[in-house]
Amino acid sequence: MAHAAQEIWLAPRDDGNPGRGTQAEPYDVGTRQKFDDLLHGYYKANTTDLIFHLAPGTYYTMGEAGGWRCLSNWRFHGAGMDLSVIKLTGWYYDPSNGKNGRNTAIKVQQAFKTGIAVTDLTIDCSWLDFGSRLAGSFTVPPPGQTVSVPVLSSTWAATGKNAYLQRMDDYSVIGLYEVTAVPDSTHVTLRNTGKKEESMRTGTKVSGPVYVGPAVNTCGIDIGAKDCDVERVRVTDTGTPVYEGPLGIVIDHINFKDSQFAYADGNVIRQCLIDNVWGSHGWCITVLSNNPTIQNGTFISAIVEDNVIRSNGKHQGLASWGTANSIWTNNIVMDCSTGWFVDVGFNKDDQIVNNSFIGGGGIQLGGGYVNGWLRFNISGNHIVIGKTGRGILFNGEVHQTVFSNNQIIAPHGGHGDGITVNPKATDGVIISNNLVTGSLINIIPTGTCFHNVTETGAPITIRK
Repeated sequence: MAHAAQEIWLAPRDDGNPGRGTQAEPYDVGTRQKFDDLLHGYYKANTTDLIFHLAPGTYYTMGEAGGWRCLSNWRFHGAGMDLSVIKLTGWYYDPSNGKNGRNTAIKVQQAFKTGIAVTDLTIDCSWLDFGSRLAGSFTVPPPGQTVSVPVLSSTWAATGKNAYLQRMDDYSVIGLYEVTAVPDSTHVTLRNTGKKEESMRTGTKVSGPVYVGPAVNTCGIDIGAKDCDVERVRVTDTGTPVYEGPLGIVIDHINFKDSQFAYADGNVIRQCLIDNVWGSHGWCITVLSNNPTIQNGTFISAIVEDNVIRSNGKHQGLASWGTANSIWTNNIVMDCSTGWFVDVGFNKDDQIVNNSFIGGGGIQLGGGYVNGWLRFNISGNHIVIGKTGRGILFNGEVHQTVFSNNQIIAPHGGHGDGITVNPKATDGVIISNNLVTGSLINIIPTGTCFHNVTETGAPITIRK
């Protein structure tokens, strides 16, 4: 299937015509098998530099479990967000534990790592299509005990694998269970693992709108490491309610240990929407490298701007590891535990400016194995923290970093700190002209704080 222009048109056709891959006669990829088989063919042949044009419609795929991954300069261009929809249809079991599932809709092949683009489409990772529904009722057994659960279908179940049970009316968690038997197509036998604190108590009778399915960790896009472009893409329903670590959009340089790119730049994530993120924690938009622990480690750079993120209070909205010269600006992050987060590695010369973090946490630097940050500019951000949120938290080593003109609001009276700079080193740190409202405590090193005020114009309360 050689195409001189390397442009390939796709559509979910219903006229019985297989098509020729041209704009006038797009290939028919109206089923999961057709879509994955087509991409597998190009992947198996190591064909790079391809542009896939996706007409309006729904495209079903098993993603990385479907026999293909992106090679260098693969580009997917849809007809518009929510017009061209890539729908993840299943999962594979994670070899690291064998019990939980995982999958990514669009993922890079690690040996091919430049020029990948995804634009103008939606990626739907909905866990609702992975399992079944409760067909009757049952009583929650004690931890370690089993119960026969009536379901509409048991096709998703596999003995020895984990399953989750979730109410669909109030989204309360029933629990994480292990499948111990599949006696027939209408029942599964489940053992209560007792591993979720929010699980329903022993003896609770469960009925009504309940979902029963595999515990799956899903991701919309995971590409990298250089000159990658994700624009006007919606990623929705990643993860599952009682499993951790869902991802929306990732551009990474993390497994390219033999890469020629000491500095992987040219990456863009722009005007995207991440919503309905599930799981106990995860990351909505992430840029990361090999987590360098020294200043001359490998780095990745990206422009992340004009994106909107809506979560359920348990996830990091924007996350960064091992970045350099990255710009995070004009993003709106709602109901995330942390709006912008960086943890491990050495990071330098990043700008976090003019973002809005609403209803959860603000900006957090540090929390794990931290090496340090150099020459950060954190300015002009609007932070409305939730009941347990923090405004700005800095741990680890901080050098030549500016916090200025940020507004931190605590409409619920506040909990925790407005601005906390509690690092191992603070040379060249300047905290100036920030406005902090509410009764927030601020922990700031001596000699770095200038002209920061409350809503009344008084100096902010400082605990040194």
